[in-house]
Amino acid sequence: MDTRGVGYAPGLVMEIPLDAGRFAYGVSLGSVYVRYHDQAWPEPMDDLDAVLATPTLFVLAGATEAIRTKRWRKVGQVQLTDEERRLPPFCMRQDSPPYRCYIVEVGDWPTKRLATPEECEGLEEMAVYRPEHVERRLNEHFAKRSSRRPAS
Repeated sequence: MDTRGVGYAPGLVMEIPLDAGRFAYGVSLGSVYVRYHDQAWPEPMDDLDAVLATPTLFVLAGATEAIRTKRWRKVGQVQLTDEERRLPPFCMRQDSPPYRCYIVEVGDWPTKRLATPEECEGLEEMAVYRPEHVERRLNEHFAKRSSRRPAS
């Protein structure tokens, strides 16, 4: 199946190899959005319920290339409720004058509204991430180094 340019069904669980032989996991929320969990495991996990019980670290768009190229392994499929599939708000910033910040709500129909920098603080940037960028963020998070660009 050619998956270029398409996302994956909600509930697809992906295993992400990290530095030091550790593994992290992401769950497709539908389309191109993936929820990444805040746990690095020392070996591959068979217990997907244990993986899903860990807190969400972040939600990002991307990852289809990682699956298509077999960089990340598909390890299972789980049922997600509508609430579990709900996407958080994202932010968009203009890096040139007039330096505006927007909040984007992704749903059936995305909406964008002008926001203050304080409202955008702590939100993920609206962007599509390549697999190596996700891996770097996960590795740096678990190594207690920050790689996240502030949203404000």
